Amino acid sequence: MFERLRREAPPMMDVAFLLSNDEPPPCEAGMSSQELVHVTLSDLFRLGYPEKCRAADWEMAGNLDLVFLEFARRRPYYDRYWFVEYDVHWEGNWSVFFERFRRTGADLLATTILPIDEVPHKRAVLSYPRLVMPAALNWTSANLLKGFLPICRLSRRALQALHDAYQAGLGGHYEITVPSIAAQTGMRVEDIGGNGPYVRPENRNRFYFAQAGTYSHSPGTFVFRPAQKVLPYQNTLWHPVKPAGVSLWHPLLLTGSPLKTLIERAKPLVSHCITRLWFATVWRPLRDQDTGQKRPARSRKAFKAGTKRGLSRLRWAGPRAASRKRRRGTRP
Repeated sequence: MFERLRREAPPMMDVAFLLSNDEPPPCEAGMSSQELVHVTLSDLFRLGYPEKCRAADWEMAGNLDLVFLEFARRRPYYDRYWFVEYDVHWEGNWSVFFERFRRTGADLLATTILPIDEVPHKRAVLSYPRLVMPAALNWTSANLLKGFLPICRLSRRALQALHDAYQAGLGGHYEITVPSIAAQTGMRVEDIGGNGPYVRPENRNRFYFAQAGTYSHSPGTFVFRPAQKVLPYQNTLWHPVKPAGVSLWHPLLLTGSPLKTLIERAKPLVSHCITRLWFATVWRPLRDQDTGQKRPARSRKAFKAGTKRGLSRLRWAGPRAASRKRRRGTRP
């Protein structure tokens, strides 16, 4: 995927491989120190946020935004930062995707953005990691949001607001804190596609399909689980798309009654069928005029040659048609 991004990203974009683990960084062939950025857990804890960097019960799954912040700390000279997880797939050329959003002034671009009250299951997991609200932060419930962030773009000021809030003692799952901090501080939040309240009209029902009200966001193309089988529809986002040999970190445990096991095993097939139905009935594909790309025009010489061939066929067909009519006894 990194090679694809490096090859297809617009020339004005720098592309880096951001690796977050405690193992020694691999010696990647053809990858410079500028392209490979290695972040360890010690690097994240050195950020020193009172709640987000608490060692007790800490897990990467709810704190991936610390990796964003560490990368921005090391490279503070960008105005905007795209973060794309390794199992995100764009069916098409990545340049089309990035150019589509280059002119939007949103401070946060992400997927499946909704007010938290419209996502009931998120209320049940606010304790993972526990949501800690410092007294100095006066948040309105209307701007308490949830997003899905395997692919997202943050502005430099959005990352600064995130840093300031965490320094003040805010803690919580990054799918809630990242969009909520942007909204609470008056920044612009925008959904990449789908049909939620934060998507621009011209992007509605484009790029991806998901169900915000389910824990897995499934059925859809851009979901938490199950692993996806990509369908050949241009300019669409898919997640998770696992490379061969890579297992899911959140395996589906089939326990309980045989009926429940059967239902769970049938869900991926049902999801696949519903996704195909969405493409057939709701999806709005990008046209050439939407992407700013023009179809190659036929040359004048080729057009003339085609016209001459068409005229010669007409001249040849005319007499034969007349002779057939005479043979059939048609009156002149």
